[in-house]
Amino acid sequence: MKQYIILFSMFLALHSAFGQGLKLGDKPGPLPAKEFAFPKYTELFLSNGLKVFVIEDHEQPTVALKLQIRGGEVSESIPGTAAVVAEMLTKGAGKRDALTIAKELDGVGAGVSASSSGDITNVTGESILKHMPIMLEIFSDVLRSANFPEDELAKLKKQKISEVKLEKANGNAMLQVMSRKIAYGANHPSARHKSEASYNAITIDEIKKFYSSYYRPNNATLAVVGDVKPEEIKPILEKALGAWTPGDVNEFRTPKAEPMPQGVYFIARPSSVQSATALTANSVPNNHPEFEKLRLGANLMGAGFSGRLFRTLRETYSYTYTPYAYLTSGREVNRYICGADVRNSVTDSAIKVMQSEMTKITTELAPNDELDLIKRFVVGQFKMNFENSDFVAGLLLNADYNNQPISYVKEFPNRFTAITSEQMKSAMSKHLSKLSIVVVGSPDVLETLKQFGPVYEYTTDFEVKKTELKKVDMTPQELMEKHRKALGGMENISKISTLITTGTASFDMNGQQMQGTLLRKQKAPGKEVTIMDFKMFKQTMMTDGNQAWRMMGPQVQEVTEADEKQGMLNNAHIVESARMLELGKTLTIKGQEGNAILVESKDASGEIETLYFDANTFLITTMKSVAKGPQGDVEVTQSYANYTDVGGVKFPSKLILEQGQIVITMDGLKYQINQEVKDSEFKPE
Repeated sequence: MKQYIILFSMFLALHSAFGQGLKLGDKPGPLPAKEFAFPKYTELFLSNGLKVFVIEDHEQPTVALKLQIRGGEVSESIPGTAAVVAEMLTKGAGKRDALTIAKELDGVGAGVSASSSGDITNVTGESILKHMPIMLEIFSDVLRSANFPEDELAKLKKQKISEVKLEKANGNAMLQVMSRKIAYGANHPSARHKSEASYNAITIDEIKKFYSSYYRPNNATLAVVGDVKPEEIKPILEKALGAWTPGDVNEFRTPKAEPMPQGVYFIARPSSVQSATALTANSVPNNHPEFEKLRLGANLMGAGFSGRLFRTLRETYSYTYTPYAYLTSGREVNRYICGADVRNSVTDSAIKVMQSEMTKITTELAPNDELDLIKRFVVGQFKMNFENSDFVAGLLLNADYNNQPISYVKEFPNRFTAITSEQMKSAMSKHLSKLSIVVVGSPDVLETLKQFGPVYEYTTDFEVKKTELKKVDMTPQELMEKHRKALGGMENISKISTLITTGTASFDMNGQQMQGTLLRKQKAPGKEVTIMDFKMFKQTMMTDGNQAWRMMGPQVQEVTEADEKQGMLNNAHIVESARMLELGKTLTIKGQEGNAILVESKDASGEIETLYFDANTFLITTMKSVAKGPQGDVEVTQSYANYTDVGGVKFPSKLILEQGQIVITMDGLKYQINQEVKDSEFKPE
């Protein structure tokens, strides 16, 4: 009889479905959206200025405290200090030592802990309501009177140094460290790397200095979640924390990010059977108008099963199980990263897939149905998390830290849902079109990475790898003779009295690109005019062999600084590289690295350039130097490619100049020799 009842029930259900016009196999659509109401909370202040958010949750007789201090890893002078201070809080405070604190908290099932990450430090406490007094007493002690015993610091240092060693066994952990350095700059506070040396350098005095500087009520915000009422909890908090004294706070401002040059960054781990791979780039602060558009793009790439990387790297190619993509959400600096752990044999293939997906997302409009699915996923998760009162507390604390009104947080679902495919594509194209590659893996994959651009090798300590150069058995004079012969010989070079170079030029800065043209005219001996016209602006540089000028639009400025002027005069010579010795430069052969012979060139002023000669052709492929910039010294790299023969002399048909965040590409270069060029063209009108 039971089976008939089941069959009858199924029949009624099917009949009802057909009555509503549904077909078997149809995928049910989403339910209508319900109106979302932000949970209630109360804001109050203690007598010492500490701001407190109270979120009532009466389902369980528990209470949780979360204190957010504005001072973390970016504020420390020695990497690791903020984390050590946080972990030392419960190693002794007030009358209690570490063991007493642990026993008293464990005895009542309570907890007090602290951690530091990025810009902030969090101190938390939790207990059932009847044991709140003991938890709150210890919570207050660690904030006001931590005593930092020397023996506890020695034990903690050993633990931290073990963590450093363990990190080297985790390719993805190393990749994350390296990606921060690439996105923010090697020495940026947000890219500092904790090491054995840095932990050993932390002293009790350094710990106390950090503690007294940042652990102040006027530099913190507290959230209280649980079975409490604002009017009841305020006097309790006042009694426990009111004596915590305010003080002068050395407010730390995170400096602007200075990303490392775009390229391939590789860390060799000989034991690796797979490669940790990623694409990464610097991004915008979380208050930037396009931050949420970039967040949507990151979600589209890596939002679980619906993300594009999951559908390609995992489902289509079976390269990995868990691809990812995300955008960090810091107040001052952020980075975008997408990646996966893949087999060694498919490292370069996986990178190509990620690059292809990034190209699509920055150049093609995402279908609305695909974008809507991602939006519903993100907003749905956001709303579901409100079931957890701790999530609400975190939102309130972060909004306070980011100086964002709560109304801004409340409106997130509406703002995020309203983002269009065009807006997302535009933001991704503008800010994330230039990404570096990071790979941590077997040395066997290194050769396959060179197809993607310049490779920068780093050690597992995140230091530039110093390779021992192979000795080159020739003198600078012999090398120059081979170089001249490779170019076509001095006899042919000397026959060129004038040289006109034309081509296209693109100017790229932070993902914003302008197209233009290049015109360069040279006349022996040592006259030049170069015009780069990008329509929005035009830059001209010229020398008549004695004087030099720089022009931006109609404005003319004579170059009088001796070193810069001499550099322009030298550069004006036709095929300058063939004349380096005659121009008074001192050449030193440093050795051979791979297929490149490295030569250091020093002029009379002491300016140094590193030249990379192809060991087979003896043509120059790369030239590196250091230039003075507004933010300090910046590396300049000039790359030469696709040499072509004109009148018996070889010239590059492509030149790429990289200086910090600026990349100028000159392509399709054409050369005309011995055309009439008037001397008047090398002086301003």
